Amino acid sequence: MVYAHMDINDDAGVGIKSIALKHKANTKCILAGLAASMVGLLAGAGVATGAGITFYAISCGGAALTLGAMIKRVRLKDPGNIWWWFCNNCWMTGGVISLGLAIDYSLSYIEDQSEERLN
Repeated sequence: MVYAHMDINDDAGVGIKSIALKHKANTKCILAGLAASMVGLLAGAGVATGAGITFYAISCGGAALTLGAMIKRVRLKDPGNIWWWFCNNCWMTGGVISLGLAIDYSLSYIEDQSEERLN
């Protein structure tokens, strides 16, 4: 939805009914709701797979922080700023989710190996 704001003026000029035009006045509220849903579903995936606390702290917490920062700081009337957030926030949010998954898996693996040595 952020990316859709890059050419919102062009959409209006040629009569395209874009999601950005439809929700122009409350885009950031909608983005906040979508971000909260994403983090909630990510946490639900963690519950379903038995993830550890590091997954929730790093993956879920980090995703909430990076998405929140984008929603707060993106300037929806500045195409250059929109492009920066579009290109970089996927790496920031995806990066913290991946980092949390990797650390949580590593800790689980180390714990399993320690238990096997004891048996």
